[in-house]
Amino acid sequence: MKPVSADEIKMAEKILLPEGEAFGEDGSERVKVIQEMDKSCDVVACPGSGKTTVLLAKLLILANRMPFEDNRGICVLTHTNVAIDEIKKKAGIAGDKLFNYPNFFGTFQKFVDKFLAIPAYIKKYSKRPDFIDIDRYNNKATNYYYKLINNNLRYGLEQKFENKTFNFINNLYFDETNNDYLLNKINDKRIPYKNNNTETYKALLNLKWQLYEDGCLSFQDAYYFANIYLSIYSCQLENSFSNRFKYLFVDEMQDTDYHQLKIIEDVFEDTNTIIQYFGDPNQSIYDFSVKKENVWQPGKDGRKILKISDSKRFGNEISCVLDKLKIDENIYLKSGSSNKTFKPHLLVFKSGEEWKVLEKFVEIIHVNQDKCTEDLKYKKPVYKAIGWVGKKRTKEEINEGKLNIISYFPGFEKKSVKNKQVYENLKFYLRKNNGAAKEKGAKIYYDSIINALLEILDRGGVKRQVVVHRQIDGEIQQIMQERSYTKSSFFEELEKKGKLKALLNRIAYWSRNIYICQEDYNNSVIAGMRRYIKKILLKNFENIIENKVNEFINEPPKESRRDNTEDTENKGYIFISQNREYKNIPIEVGTVHSVKGETHTATLYMETSYRSNKNILGHESERISDFILNKKCCIQENRTFHKETLKMVHVGFSRPTHVLCFAVNENRLNKEELNSNEWNIIDV
Repeated sequence: MKPVSADEIKMAEKILLPEGEAFGEDGSERVKVIQEMDKSCDVVACPGSGKTTVLLAKLLILANRMPFEDNRGICVLTHTNVAIDEIKKKAGIAGDKLFNYPNFFGTFQKFVDKFLAIPAYIKKYSKRPDFIDIDRYNNKATNYYYKLINNNLRYGLEQKFENKTFNFINNLYFDETNNDYLLNKINDKRIPYKNNNTETYKALLNLKWQLYEDGCLSFQDAYYFANIYLSIYSCQLENSFSNRFKYLFVDEMQDTDYHQLKIIEDVFEDTNTIIQYFGDPNQSIYDFSVKKENVWQPGKDGRKILKISDSKRFGNEISCVLDKLKIDENIYLKSGSSNKTFKPHLLVFKSGEEWKVLEKFVEIIHVNQDKCTEDLKYKKPVYKAIGWVGKKRTKEEINEGKLNIISYFPGFEKKSVKNKQVYENLKFYLRKNNGAAKEKGAKIYYDSIINALLEILDRGGVKRQVVVHRQIDGEIQQIMQERSYTKSSFFEELEKKGKLKALLNRIAYWSRNIYICQEDYNNSVIAGMRRYIKKILLKNFENIIENKVNEFINEPPKESRRDNTEDTENKGYIFISQNREYKNIPIEVGTVHSVKGETHTATLYMETSYRSNKNILGHESERISDFILNKKCCIQENRTFHKETLKMVHVGFSRPTHVLCFAVNENRLNKEELNSNEWNIIDV
């Protein structure tokens, strides 16, 4: 392919970058990445480098060159629909070419479903699967659990797994490499029975096969069918994909798991498709976990490595600290930002005084607020306090001084009991939420609509009857209990009535329309939901208290028009200082995982204890102090959970544009050893 010209790069800059900005001079890191069109490579980029924008520049240039001589296309894989929506938004006219055949843009899951899992399923069952979806699968699996497994076996399972029984059932999957033995997705261990001849194992096996026969697949099941299909038709599939795709681009490659990488390698590795991975190995913390070893190994087998090592997010004050806290040495992290970043603050607190940390953070923001907002150019500032561990501690852990987010912000515990925001009126559930939508896409509205429907059933007094098993006087007996509908049980009830598929289509339509709406409220969506509730929902549930429902769905009174979504934006946990002077500085509190990919004005990282015992140090300060003090060595890096901690801290420390604070107990870090040129040390 002919070299990328300066004019093509200028075209991409004009579309993608603010006026006056550029990707760099000829020979600069970003320009080198854009120009590499002929070889497979790994693009290793630091936080805030704009790597997705660089990838998009490549795509725009390629779109203008299409069709290619061999009529092949481009395959772009991401991990979320948010990334796809962002590409669509920025691609403009070029999107007409990029999002049509022979190209493919989508998530890993969509790729596996379309090209591998569905064809494999059709080959085996001579029909398409009814769905590949985790929520609908969980509903079906729960239903089949009661339908196909007898009382005695259910009692045994519920005694063994207690409140995790359905989590266990929903996560069963087949190991195609081991005679289709049932495994559990949570830990990849065999079901804990002596052998596969037990009645319980046979019952679970029958349950799983029945789900398959009825077309009910989870996301994990899709990979099971995909791998079987690849094992049978590997040569044909390699040729087919190679003939269709000239390029494969994968964004956020550090989030790729083993089973996803295996699919890529099986499909593309021995073909002439040019494969380019974009990501940051130092940020590989996945959605709910963090692993010691990265799945993606840049430079493996001699692959070319290209780097983007300067961050547009923060200044040298943060980059010089962050560069020490990394597991991948491919990048020497530096600043390419004009932001007036402050020297990081180390907030040193006494045991039992963790509650003072957030107040001190607010005070620091207040003092520096004017300087921060100068760079924002009328954008709303974002202030967040984050920690690794949010789950509730046992009394023993509390007595041992093991911290979690609740240690600093007790409200995190209270609000986490119910993992949804509750509003007084339907309209408030349908409010535009730009902050959350930027992170999660239209799914934020999908979830909010479902929560609104569940709230309607609650307000209308509609409950479900649940059978629980109890051992009374030595006998297993069934007891009926009344409970509120959950998302799963609500879907199950509608599916019995044949109404679920239509509702899901409506929710998808409403969610998308809210997402693309420019106003705070989409009136057509509000009106459509009110019609659905009155004409369909109310008629499918008996004895519903209609006047309570009508109060909820009708236009709210003027005095209640100002709902609390304006400040909290459905995000959940907000700390407001007790000092009246700081009331206008709300701090959102959350986990490190919840803010991955975000940019903040100021970030407070609160140390917490992760998987510690008498032999394993638990808090971040205990594990990374030597790295901060320039005493890093490979022995320390390979100690238990040290790599995981480095990645978690790297993600957390790299969020802010201006202010970074790290809260540490006075007994865990010797502040006298810290470099005062790098850290501003404050006793809380």
